[in-house]
Amino acid sequence: ILGLSIFDILFSFILFLGTWITPEETGWLMAVGNTSSCTVQGFFHILGWVGEIGYQMALTLNILVLIVFEWNQEKFAKKVEKQLHI
Repeated sequence: ILGLSIFDILFSFILFLGTWITPEETGWLMAVGNTSSCTVQGFFHILGWVGEIGYQMALTLNILVLIVFEWNQEKFAKKVEKQLHI
């Protein structure tokens, strides 16, 4: 849950910045950035999005094996959890 929360905060912050760090030349509303700031925003946008999806899939897999395959949390941690964080 902590990893999901971190990526969610990152992604939300980048969405909050919106057009502020878009290059000024684009003419977009409140655009005051440059090409570098736009590139950084794009990188963190994708990182946050992929991180959120990854952690959602990990939580879904955790629930699946706990309920359907009747694993316990220790078995999941030993066999799967470490690989999910890599």
